[in-house]
Amino acid sequence: MPLVYLGYQSFEMKKILFINLFIGCAIFSSGQGGNRQYDSLIKRIVERSIISDGCAGCVDTGVALLKIIKTDNIVMKSIYASSVKYDYANDSNLLKRLNERGRNYIQEEYTVIVPIYFYYSDKKPSTNMMKTMEDKLKEIALTTHVMEPVIIITYETQRKMESGR
Repeated sequence: MPLVYLGYQSFEMKKILFINLFIGCAIFSSGQGGNRQYDSLIKRIVERSIISDGCAGCVDTGVALLKIIKTDNIVMKSIYASSVKYDYANDSNLLKRLNERGRNYIQEEYTVIVPIYFYYSDKKPSTNMMKTMEDKLKEIALTTHVMEPVIIITYETQRKMESGR
């Protein structure tokens, strides 16, 4: 009789363990879903703000890492920028747009690292820039959520011909 009773306890423990595992996975996946939802909002704002800021004539490639923190307001900090022109942490236009759209949409406190890659025409950032970014992202990814990279492709501005056509 004791063997049957132990088997029953074992089955009940497995059942409880399975239920706890299921609840834990559900909570974790719902949190990740929220991150992806916020990530898409931030990605759209960053792409539209940087492109409309007149970077269409940038003649270089580069990389940047921004840290976006949402508490009551949204704050941006620069972690790394390969050049001064790619340091968007002090861009008031981008910050204004993030605050306008993100303040009410992102409900809880949220911190994300945004990698931004600037490609000029068909040129990619150099291997040194990419290596530096990878090293910084490896350090950061252990403690902070890192979203998918934002890739901004720029082209040389086209000029009208003398005839105006």
